[in-house]
Amino acid sequence: MRRIEPRGVLAGDAAEDVKRIISEIVLHEQVDELHVSLADVTALGDSGVDALLAVYVLAIEHGVRYRVVDDAEHHRRALRWPLLLDVLADSDDVGTLIFALAVLRPSAFVGSPR
Repeated sequence: MRRIEPRGVLAGDAAEDVKRIISEIVLHEQVDELHVSLADVTALGDSGVDALLAVYVLAIEHGVRYRVVDDAEHHRRALRWPLLLDVLADSDDVGTLIFALAVLRPSAFVGSPR
């Protein structure tokens, strides 16, 4: 199991950095489970939420169990989509993967605009 602990504001360039780091771990390290701790994240912007969701999909596609842990109440406000926090907290549910794919890659679904 590997654990990532971003610090400070998770938005903009910082969110892109976290996305890149996690992507490299998923693609190049042989990990079976990856935890992303939000304990030291002081603020979570939209780009941070997008990054967490994008690497969730990447991790699951590569067989890595992915969990966002140590969330706080102020993160719950940023993760305002219905069930998004549950999606990021447990990668074992196929339904959550379908939800994430529908949000990030709607063209993957039959009848959706390309």
